[in-house]
Amino acid sequence: NRRKEIKYRKLYIGDKEIKRVTETRFLGIMFDENMSWKTHFEKVIKKLKIYTLKSLFWTHQRNSFKI
Repeated sequence: NRRKEIKYRKLYIGDKEIKRVTETRFLGIMFDENMSWKTHFEKVIKKLKIYTLKSLFWTHQRNSFKI
């Protein structure tokens, strides 16, 4: 499956060129170049996994000090 190579025109505001990126965050939401939610969901799921692991660790630590 070959992807078609797309040529994009350069965009400018005044004499400053606008840099093209594949993804960006705006108001806490991740946008990718295809305007799909995949990137946003991947970032949210990663944060949830980290939060869950930290919560389990701290709960375990707190419970281990109880008599």
